[in-house]
Amino acid sequence: MKETYFIWPCFLIFIQGAICSTNMFASRYSRTMMGKMLLEHLETKNEPIDHVQWYLCNMSNFDEEVTKLFIQFDLDEESQKFLKNCDEKSNYVFTQMAHNVMKGILGYFMSLTTINGILNRGSMFVFSQAQFRQLMNIDETWKADSLLDLGAGDGQVTKMMESHFNKIYVTEQSPSMRWRLRQMNYEVLEIDDWTMKTYDVISCLNLLDRCDKPLSLLEDICKSLNPHGGRLIIAVVLPFSPCVESGSGKACIFHKGGFSFVLKEG
Repeated sequence: MKETYFIWPCFLIFIQGAICSTNMFASRYSRTMMGKMLLEHLETKNEPIDHVQWYLCNMSNFDEEVTKLFIQFDLDEESQKFLKNCDEKSNYVFTQMAHNVMKGILGYFMSLTTINGILNRGSMFVFSQAQFRQLMNIDETWKADSLLDLGAGDGQVTKMMESHFNKIYVTEQSPSMRWRLRQMNYEVLEIDDWTMKTYDVISCLNLLDRCDKPLSLLEDICKSLNPHGGRLIIAVVLPFSPCVESGSGKACIFHKGGFSFVLKEG
């Protein structure tokens, strides 16, 4: 009886792997994301990548007041290091295949963020340490008491800011990501408890389009900032397209003509 319990999971993993592999190589027009990534990688492997153009922004469509406040980042050393690491990881074909199989299996039970936390993948890069100082208009010696990073993920972006603060607070909904944040010695606050304190700096990076009540979140942030010079850092992907993870799937929210539509993916 015990052997049966062991055989079935192995059988399911084998079937999942076979399906993924078949879909990847059976056709040029693969239906799987992994297959498309592999084909794209093979086609562009020897093509030079112009990373510099990623930082160029056409400001002609913005108002003059916005243009005055705009800060142009460049491809600094830390940014290049992150991109190089991404390029190297894209060559790990069998690792990517294994991750794709695990994602297919675990996706029935948990969210993509939690899966990424378990597999130690999906790290986000918003700015380097030098770019953070440029954005804040501070130097290397600047120090404040507390930072709150909302929706900190695996903490890799928090790490870019930590040297300027005595105490780091973070929030995260995913259990596996919370575990990784604790490994980095950050104080993980409960989702409903972070408003009990005030903070010198609050970062809300690529989170407003991932929560179901962004306006309420912004109101809570304003109340939680240090009234004497507290600062808020927001990053958001444009065009704004809300998509909220829920359990093993995600709910995408669309707004059109005064109506809101919610599409739940299992």
